[in-house]
Amino acid sequence: MQVQGLKEFVKINSIVQMGNEEVVNLLIPIFEQLGAKLVLQQVPHSTGDLSKRQFNLIGIFGDDLVDGRTRKGLLLCAPVDTVDPGNPKNWTKCNGNPFDIHESESRLYGLGVANTKANFWAILQAVASFKDKKFTSPLYVVANCGGENYFSGAKYLIQSGALNPKHVIVGRPTGLRLTHTEIAMTKIAIRMSFVSVEKDANDYNAKIIVTAKEHSFHTASRKNERSAISQIFKFFESIRASTIEHKIFLFSAPGEAFRMGDEASLGLLIKPKDIDIIRDRFKSFCGNNKDLNLEMRMGGIGERGVKVISSPVVEGIVKIANQVQEFHDKNISNIGGCVQLTSIEQGNDYVEIMVDLYMPADRSETEDKKMIEDKLKESIMNIRSELTNVSMDWKKKINTYRYFTDPASDFVQSCRSVMKKSGIVPEVGVGSTVTEASLFGEKKFPVVSIGIGSLEEGINCPNESIGIAEYNKLETFYREIIERNCFT
Repeated sequence: MQVQGLKEFVKINSIVQMGNEEVVNLLIPIFEQLGAKLVLQQVPHSTGDLSKRQFNLIGIFGDDLVDGRTRKGLLLCAPVDTVDPGNPKNWTKCNGNPFDIHESESRLYGLGVANTKANFWAILQAVASFKDKKFTSPLYVVANCGGENYFSGAKYLIQSGALNPKHVIVGRPTGLRLTHTEIAMTKIAIRMSFVSVEKDANDYNAKIIVTAKEHSFHTASRKNERSAISQIFKFFESIRASTIEHKIFLFSAPGEAFRMGDEASLGLLIKPKDIDIIRDRFKSFCGNNKDLNLEMRMGGIGERGVKVISSPVVEGIVKIANQVQEFHDKNISNIGGCVQLTSIEQGNDYVEIMVDLYMPADRSETEDKKMIEDKLKESIMNIRSELTNVSMDWKKKINTYRYFTDPASDFVQSCRSVMKKSGIVPEVGVGSTVTEASLFGEKKFPVVSIGIGSLEEGINCPNESIGIAEYNKLETFYREIIERNCFT
């Protein structure tokens, strides 16, 4: 394994908000040295907080003639952007620098090594084995963007018609299993809009901010009870059960498309007479919940006042959170799925709550999934009638297609044969996260996913890691699968 090359690759900041232009610029001369014909696609998007520097880099080896009627060749793709690393202090295995790969006990630690820069690097190193050789069938290698932005890069690639492969392999963390299908996801944005009024201090002129801190993790993880957002709700329940009079001016839990945030904050205004009471309550709460990580800051509101969140909106936030948990307990957990509140964004005149619904593959057929979605929507939107002077909207941010590639097909059986030859247990199973494979499957491309790292080991979280031995097996797999599909 060429650790140094991978180190340089990971070192480049390609978090989704910054764009992946710099990492693409690193890859272009490497592709050229390998003899690839290059296509660079700038991928447009309308997400306000993301850089416009989003690119797909397509390397074509062999005949690049694309016939819209004939599918030909093998496509290997993997995203090269990453989630935000969050608090660097949580990256203890990397000495606080998530962009610096650290090697320890035959594992590599660093941002994106599992999801999913090392998976792409394995593809690239496998391709290098065939430098200057004549491909008898085309090979397409794509470093795509948008892996952490609703798969915008893969979506654009498919819609552009630039490629029409016969088979597709997506490099994503699967624990080195070959996944022929995967869970399905619906991400829902629930927005409560209201008229924000700037309040004068009155008697509520002591400001309290409580912040929960926890390691971030993938939104498909079942660690929701440990999330920062869960912790802040738990503390707020304690305040609501007390006699402390309060108003809320801050309710925030930032997150990303597939990453729970590592911080959540609750801002309260209280009367000065209650400062000692809330301080004592905070100490008591932390003493009784030693597994939680909370901190409290205190101050005044100043002369300009503070914009508070109206009581109906606060009630709406709490009711939605409770309804989501109840829906999970009664309707989803028993079938192996998950629904959880993953972020809260507060604006001047709105609060937007993200809710992620994950359905198991065997319950993800169109009608079954739609029935669950409709039931969830009805249970949440019923809250709207209980809120005064608040409008409430429901919007799907992403709704993935549950693809299925027949495990008995020649393509899957060929992949299994190559896995065995590469020292990988030829296991075929269900993916535990959603990937770009769903987009290719929706367009009826025979597609599978494989890669190092897994949801169970930890992806989109601090100290993300891969095993060096597993990486070497993956690189061998790609080399053998290219040999089998593009040279015989």
